[in-house]
Amino acid sequence: MNTSIQRLLKILILICLILSLGFVLKSYVTEKNGLLGGNPKITRASRLITYLKTYKKPQKIEFFSYTEKYNNEVLAMQKLQMPTDPNSKFYLTIQFFTNENDNTAPLVAQIRFLDVKTDNLIKEQSINLD
Repeated sequence: MNTSIQRLLKILILICLILSLGFVLKSYVTEKNGLLGGNPKITRASRLITYLKTYKKPQKIEFFSYTEKYNNEVLAMQKLQMPTDPNSKFYLTIQFFTNENDNTAPLVAQIRFLDVKTDNLIKEQSINLD
């Protein structure tokens, strides 16, 4: 009787070890897939477009760049076709800036929602594009 209980406990411990090892390996593989390209790469432009799609379509979008470091990416973002609505009551100004002296400084987009008729500020939001 005593030996059968010991065997049962050994089998249960072995099963628990195998399951825990499986969970560790599974989390390791999913982490590697996320880091090595299992998911599509999210670019700065796609982050900006995703953010802008959460709001109504503006009448127009104006871009201002105050950075030389990310100049090529800003020019590419300006060429993207973002949806607009000519009947909208607001327009956007997007200003790009960063700290030119710091290599690890992120690209920041300051987005201003302005009234079309009065040019008054409705809302201002800054987002980190890195």
